[in-house]
Amino acid sequence: MHLKRLAKLEAIRAMLLEKGNETAAERAALLIEKEDARYQSQVERIIAGPGKARPEEAGAKNADGNEAEAAAAQGEGKGAAKGMGKGKGKGAKGDDQDEGEE
Repeated sequence: MHLKRLAKLEAIRAMLLEKGNETAAERAALLIEKEDARYQSQVERIIAGPGKARPEEAGAKNADGNEAEAAAAQGEGKGAAKGMGKGKGKGAKGDDQDEGEE
């Protein structure tokens, strides 16, 4: 995916330079730098291994300073917070059978 993005951005930048649009070509160059930074960040995260939080995510707090709410807001909540609490749900034991059937 990274290589496709880079190829597209490079093609756009080359076309803009051909047409003499220097300011737009500079913006395309900034987007290329941004894509490289995004890719490098992903590579570092993968190399760090599973369960390793990136420094900016470690100890993330919301505006009130509450870490648990900040984690839940980032989609890191578990169990009941995601609607997976106790109780019968679809596919629970006995859910598919009518009483009296054998």
